[in-house]
Amino acid sequence: MPAPTSIPAFGDLGRGSQTSVPFTGFLGPLRVAKDVWIVRRLFSLGAGQTDGLSYLGLRGRLLNLLGETPLEHPALSYNSNESTADQVTEERSMVAKLMAGDNCPFPLDTTMTIVRHNGQLVLHSVVPFDEELLNEVKALGDVSLFIVPNLQHWLFLEDWTKHFPTASVGLVPAACDEDLSEKMDFLQLHRGGVFEVQADRADQLVEHGLSACHLEGAPLCLNEFLFFHKKSGTLLASDSFYGGYTDSETPTWFARLWFKLTKYGSFRAARLPIYRTTRVVSHGDKSLLLKCSQKMVSQWPVQQITFSHGTSPFGADRMAEAGLACRSVGDAYLECWRTGLARLAK
Repeated sequence: MPAPTSIPAFGDLGRGSQTSVPFTGFLGPLRVAKDVWIVRRLFSLGAGQTDGLSYLGLRGRLLNLLGETPLEHPALSYNSNESTADQVTEERSMVAKLMAGDNCPFPLDTTMTIVRHNGQLVLHSVVPFDEELLNEVKALGDVSLFIVPNLQHWLFLEDWTKHFPTASVGLVPAACDEDLSEKMDFLQLHRGGVFEVQADRADQLVEHGLSACHLEGAPLCLNEFLFFHKKSGTLLASDSFYGGYTDSETPTWFARLWFKLTKYGSFRAARLPIYRTTRVVSHGDKSLLLKCSQKMVSQWPVQQITFSHGTSPFGADRMAEAGLACRSVGDAYLECWRTGLARLAK
């Protein structure tokens, strides 16, 4: 057996077939509404991390989901598979390498949402830093606020704050022994204001044209805040909504396989991964989460949702394509949680 390769370094994407979000560079900024843009970029999930979502932990989870005979798993079958034959071949090749001891990087797409208000920019859930992207962002306005929307989406913030040292930083509160201020000790020297996001104390957000809502009932590895841009009807989500990938998009081999394994066989469906819903059952409150989501969608007239992993944004056209019989895009958000939690009861 060949000697195992080293654990992927931070930012190491490895190699893969051509994908819609490129392995080098980024997509965007793409205008999705007046004064709202998204930027999509790949990152290496778990790479360089020793705490929390580490590469080795993720690698173990992936192989465990595939079972004792990984290459015989339905997700890697050439029959009844969302992946094309060539894509299945790529996925099987990568799994074979993992089985042989190779530590292949896990490339996954992530999305940053940019909102402009009176010439000031909010960067929500920043993607990995890039000099060319920095120039594109500066062309849109002055960055005055960074938002870290949940307990997971903080990894790339430090590089951005070096270029905008006086911008404010909004963090979600600590939960389940996970505290962002402890993870990001570089913020102790940050010259801009650092504050904890509070739905009922949102002056800093109102100044940027945003409202906030805490998604209560899902504290473990999430504790997400949702934000609403009223002028465009845009709901800014991160890991509390997975709108899937459109038929025209080619995700990375890892995104295809990971979401087939965790989203009941589909990387294209608007559907929550099972780890999001099981954590609500084990460490949260289903009733509270659904009540909170219901209140949010009844108060905010959501026209589209930007989200982290998948083809963003998700609007009425995507809702129809996904076959969701919902009255509104906001209801689609709620329905994904209802359906996901109901699956666990079966």
